[in-house]
Amino acid sequence: MNFIPSFDPIGFPAPLWILLALKVFGFWLHTIFMNLWFAGFLVGLLLLFQNNSLRILGEKLTKGMPIFIAFGVNAGIVPLLFTQVIYPQFFYTSSILQGWFWLSVIPLVLLAYYLAYIYSTNIGENNRKLPLAAGWISTAIFLFIGLIFTSQFQFMTEPDKWRLVPFGPGGSVKGLYLSVSSASFQRYFIMFGLALSTTAAYIAFYSSLLHKGGEIKLEETGQIVFALSLLGIASFGTGSLRYLPKISQFFGSLSVFKYLAGVGPLLTLIGATIYLIKQNKVTALLITGIQLLSLLFNAIARQIVQYYELLRYFDPKKATLRLQLSPVLIFIIFFAAGILLSALLLTKFHRASNRTV
Repeated sequence: MNFIPSFDPIGFPAPLWILLALKVFGFWLHTIFMNLWFAGFLVGLLLLFQNNSLRILGEKLTKGMPIFIAFGVNAGIVPLLFTQVIYPQFFYTSSILQGWFWLSVIPLVLLAYYLAYIYSTNIGENNRKLPLAAGWISTAIFLFIGLIFTSQFQFMTEPDKWRLVPFGPGGSVKGLYLSVSSASFQRYFIMFGLALSTTAAYIAFYSSLLHKGGEIKLEETGQIVFALSLLGIASFGTGSLRYLPKISQFFGSLSVFKYLAGVGPLLTLIGATIYLIKQNKVTALLITGIQLLSLLFNAIARQIVQYYELLRYFDPKKATLRLQLSPVLIFIIFFAAGILLSALLLTKFHRASNRTV
């Protein structure tokens, strides 16, 4: 029995290369902010129990969570949108088979966001039990949401496993199946490792370039940045150790992106080592730039793997092209305007955060 529906006869509204480029770019933007709540929230909460300098760093990092979550969720719409445009028959089918888990993402994100907001607006109060509890629950929810996402997108590329889902009368689906496989956990550890490295780069960037108060000791920041980068590459390596042999076959002539994606966290660790030795604006910019490139190379590598994993079932190059130039241009214009507005809002947020602890 073939579980894969036919591709939408409407076809693509724009050339495939434009759709893929926007998908990769959107995913790259999403991971920048997503990593700061995926691992950064946990790191910030742990820093609250350290000495005064690191405690202030933890407060500064975690107070920004509502902003990071809002930006990351909105940026995440872009790769989801183009996944649905390019691979609707795979995305919708796999999400329906895991129905209630996939649908639960919406209320879970809302709950985690409001808990993060409760934490952010109350952490400075004398009674810290309520905001701390809200923060810990919020980060636990986000860690679980990460597992749902890695399972969903791994399951999407495995149509041969769809038949394992228990079906009811008439082929109905209960939606209680969550495809948690070894590959899902491997992808989870890869993403968590990248999130730790991103958190390290952000801490270096914030402490050396954005923070103006002087309460944060850069020597201690350098140690935290190095430790997080080391943990990040350990988590990334743990996931990649068994996952890389599975995906190596899909790169072919594009193997350079496989190596760039794998070397990225190592280069971030080298940048963190330099920052550990000398904490200044130059070394902070160095580690930040390296990590942004690392995330970009991983976004490209992820798209290459997904494309070739699904190529044996569907070739998007053969899809009908019905060019709809006006909506595509409108999307690109508003997308660019949204990025500029987001940059302005982030600038104002960091200026305001320097006025309060």
